[in-house]
Amino acid sequence: MVFFLLLVFLILLLFFLLYLLILEHLMFVFDLLDYLLFVMLLYLFFVLNQYLMLLVLYLLVEFVK
Repeated sequence: MVFFLLLVFLILLLFFLLYLLILEHLMFVFDLLDYLLFVMLLYLFFVLNQYLMLLVLYLLVEFVK
């Protein structure tokens, strides 16, 4: 249970770091490919975030029961 939540947290952190890295990269080079990659990753980040939040909420509810 705790291990799983830790794993979720690490995945979120990884995405966040990746996002920062790409953002930093975009400051220097802002061509179309980078932009598309950035949008795709942002989309993925938000979609996964929603699913992970739902999962965490579900687990918390199960844990409280």
